[in-house]
Amino acid sequence: MTTQSDLDTINASYPHISKMLGEKWGTKDLVPYIEHLLQDTRDGSRRGFPFQVMAALVNIQSQHLHETPATPDQTQTRDTWARHSHL
Repeated sequence: MTTQSDLDTINASYPHISKMLGEKWGTKDLVPYIEHLLQDTRDGSRRGFPFQVMAALVNIQSQHLHETPATPDQTQTRDTWARHSHL
């Protein structure tokens, strides 16, 4: 998967997220799951993750994209900024 320290960082405070990452690893569902976690979907009421957890999520996403061949669905979700260029 990815570095154990990234998973340990997430698992320490968010074991349910760590479990989902393990279940989604190697599938097309991992990248959208992480992107959903990193976006505020609660109209500004989401506190956000501590920096270390956010960095671990980004590291895991990067490792997954590096190790898992892109499918058409993943290609569309890779560039978050391009998807939101209308903003």
